[in-house]
Amino acid sequence: MARARRGGVGWRAVLAAALWLLLVAAEAGKYNAVFNFGDSLVDAGNLVTEGIPDYLATARPPYGQSYFRHPTGRCSDGRLVIDFIAQEFGLPLLPPSKAKNAPLFAGKDLREAYNLMPHVVQGISDGVEQLIAEGAKDLIVPGVMPSGCFPVYLSMYVDAKEGYGQRSGCLKRFNTFSWVHNAMLKGALEKLRAKHPGVRIVYGDYFTPVIQFLLQPEKFGFHKQPPRACCGAAGKGPYNFNLTAKCGEPGATACADPKTHWSWDGIHLTEAAYGHIAKGWLHGEFADQPIIQSS
Repeated sequence: MARARRGGVGWRAVLAAALWLLLVAAEAGKYNAVFNFGDSLVDAGNLVTEGIPDYLATARPPYGQSYFRHPTGRCSDGRLVIDFIAQEFGLPLLPPSKAKNAPLFAGKDLREAYNLMPHVVQGISDGVEQLIAEGAKDLIVPGVMPSGCFPVYLSMYVDAKEGYGQRSGCLKRFNTFSWVHNAMLKGALEKLRAKHPGVRIVYGDYFTPVIQFLLQPEKFGFHKQPPRACCGAAGKGPYNFNLTAKCGEPGATACADPKTHWSWDGIHLTEAAYGHIAKGWLHGEFADQPIIQSS
């Protein structure tokens, strides 16, 4: 029988898909600005714009160590997907804003989250419509990651043996939930494309690369191991995640080489993983069409 703890991290990352990137074109295939709307997967440091709150572990070392050499408020050891995309087009990294993120589904069970799913997808669709009304011509709308593969959820929820993927070790019911959301989102994007044929809307796939990181880790330079956070502390199972000693908090340590892990802190990804995803979005391996169009 499945057991779960409520509260805390809750559903913060499961449907954290209210996110899109807006590319502003200077000319065909080139961009002079990128605008980002999203959650902690793309947050460039919104929570530290007015000083560092005492509670914010992501603003402490070892966050930022691999690229910036110091914490920036990004929830990773270095750059995020949005950073790699900006650099690809020769643009400066996006500065943080004073926007604040909020947990969407903290404390809700899976059934409640399924009931909310159509509203979340509709909210994303409405947001895209608003940007198009403002003149947007190129947008990237990402799906969600396979939440059942993340150490935070693997540590919080214990299912029967058959509830885990035989090869991945991920929680099937959570991955199914993420897959259903992504399928619903892709259907909504198809409708938007038909309605706005002059606008390019790219679906950015987070689900496939994370599954590949687990099943084909050597392809990306990652260790072959169960889902495991690079930065964390021992807790339930082999996941190196402990709610009482999360990355940046006393008792947590980082692995020797984050490039060998796809999970940074059990909730977010490493710079290495984000770099692979960004490359897949830019060139099409992890997107339904490449951001970079062939001339």
